This record gives sequence, C-alpha cells and structure tokens, in this order.
Amino acid sequence: MTINYVSIDQAGMLYCKITKTNNPTYLAKSNVEFVLSFVEEMYENPDTVEAVIGKSAYLWHKIASNQWFADANKRTGYELGRLFLEINGFTLMATEDDKMAVSKLIATNIYEIDHLIVWIRKSLKKGLNNN
Repeated sequence: MTINYVSIDQAGMLYCKITKTNNPTYLAKSNVEFVLSFVEEMYENPDTVEAVIGKSAYLWHKIASNQWFADANKRTGYELGRLFLEINGFTLMATEDDKMAVSKLIATNIYEIDHLIVWIRKSLKKGLNNN
C-alpha cells in the first residue's frame, strides 16, 4: 500500500472552498506546512491501514485544535483528515452533525488523538480501490 499525502496547495484550496474565498488566510502557514510534512514521517510501518487512520487523525486533530487559519479551523481540520482518507481509498461514514461534534470535542481538548483514531476506525468504509 502506497500512501498519498496532502500538499500545502491542496490544504489552501480546501480552505478556500470551505470559506468561499479566493486565497487562504493563514495565521501560521509554517505550522500547517510542518504538520503536513510530519504526517509523512509518522509510524514505523507507514504503509498500513492503521497508519492511514493515525495520520488522518493527527492531521484533523492538529488543524482543528489550533488557530493556524484565520477562520474555519475545525471544518478545515475535518476536511483535511477526510481528504487524506479519501486519497488513500477510504470514506468516513458519519453524519455531518457527528463530524462537526467530533471537531468541537477536539477544539475544546476533550477528544485526544487516540479518541479520534477510535472514532475514525469505527466510521471508516474501505474504498473499492483498496482490495
């Protein structure tokens, strides 16, 4: 299994789509860049389903729990985590209300990364392109 990663350009475009703006408004672009590059280095055996889940959770958690964009950090965190799963052949099967409730738990420091990993694992549907 080869893992695909989200670029800073993709993160910026996703933020613009969420906020309906033309340019991403970063408060700490270097932090976003660091998180995006750090997920590539996570896990001893990075090419596993568990690594994809863990990397998605880390990305979602770090963006949603910090103010690195001017607005929409919780939504952007969720969408980046979802995009990471999607480009690796997985789909989150949860309602919009559930996803936003989890993002709020992350942003208020109630949900740690380990909680999010469990939630993603329970809400995950393996994609058809991953046998």
